[in-house]
Amino acid sequence: MKRFVFLAALIALAVVAWAEPVKEVPGAGKLTVLWSGLQALPPGYTIQQSEIAEALTRRAYPGVTVEYILADLSSGADKTMRAMVAAGIPPSLYIDTFVRSASYLRSDFALDLRTYMDDLADYVPGALDVVTRNGAVLGLPQAGDAQAMAINKELVAAVGFAPRDWATWTIDEFLDLAARVKAKYGSAKYVTGLFAGNQSGDYLIRNWAASFGAEFFKGGDYSKTAINSPAGKAMLDFFLLLQTRGYVRPDWITQVDDDYVIDWATGKLAAVPFFFNWIEPYFKTVEDGGGKRFDYMFVPFPRAAGVSRVGAFYTGTGIVVTKHADDAQNKLAAKYAQAYNSPEAQLQTWAVMGARPNRISVVNAIGKPIQYSQVTAVVASNGLFDLGGTSPLYAATRTLFPNALQKIGKVPTAQILADYAAEMDKLLSGK
Repeated sequence: MKRFVFLAALIALAVVAWAEPVKEVPGAGKLTVLWSGLQALPPGYTIQQSEIAEALTRRAYPGVTVEYILADLSSGADKTMRAMVAAGIPPSLYIDTFVRSASYLRSDFALDLRTYMDDLADYVPGALDVVTRNGAVLGLPQAGDAQAMAINKELVAAVGFAPRDWATWTIDEFLDLAARVKAKYGSAKYVTGLFAGNQSGDYLIRNWAASFGAEFFKGGDYSKTAINSPAGKAMLDFFLLLQTRGYVRPDWITQVDDDYVIDWATGKLAAVPFFFNWIEPYFKTVEDGGGKRFDYMFVPFPRAAGVSRVGAFYTGTGIVVTKHADDAQNKLAAKYAQAYNSPEAQLQTWAVMGARPNRISVVNAIGKPIQYSQVTAVVASNGLFDLGGTSPLYAATRTLFPNALQKIGKVPTAQILADYAAEMDKLLSGK
């Protein structure tokens, strides 16, 4: 039995109040799952991850029922989870992108899964590091993906652009592409997309910092930001240049990530930060509306002078099991979490979409198109870029970046950067 519920009445509660472990079992064999929605699978695939999870869970708990609560993602924040926790009714499981769910990887809230699961050794080396705190495994990482620069090959060819080497192309070459797109298409198409309407998808834009050698954090130290640097200012100067030269939409400041991805999927943008496993769902949306897909490829981000590599941001969805006073409920919820991220689930859903499995038993069981391998090559050559996505205060700081971008063209970039860094440090320090 499934019920999809939207808890609009709870959204007004704004502050997270960390609840004590739930003291009442919400019904024998019942689970509540707060999640960010059904997986959108390519044509021909209809089985959902939740269906696999329920089937596997019922082998041990035949009578289990699952109630699914759809999170409100309108602002990109974890509003529904905050509201449920503050109201004293946290879900049995919280399944959402790490940029929201990582805030709940706390020993006073999340169940340590080490004694509840017998297959943790099947995760690829390092996969569980992002959910481990002081040795306790407080969640599960699902298959994820790294973003790279998605190139519309047809648009690039139409303007006659070709860099000396896509693997090491430069910001100057990117600006050459921008000028060619503007010269041929005016305001109908652009070199790339920017957006600052809300915090959702901020990682797409923040990854540009790596093109200039800027870092948001150094050495895993999430107590302060490292972005206030000449390289950080160069990133903002770049955004200002794109705006003043008309290389991006004039209304980009009010755009959100949904606008950005549709502009890409409809062929209006030449080169954008994107994930491979996003391609099929958005192409399908375009085709359902009568549009057509186009040929594309993935390459590294372009690099500024003196930058030797541009790391890629990696993201995935996390599963957090709420610690319950009744251990029987803990066992039931842990069983569902285990099933939801099982090899069967990863193989039949995430692998189909192009996400990168993190189960050893699945890694060698799939084949991928050339674009999947291209992203793999980008990561192998350039490494990953740390945006602090699994730090406890990542969600609390997310609104600051789009707020800063909204000042571009109105306030000097050096001042924007200094103010942004100061606000980041204030939140990160807890003061």
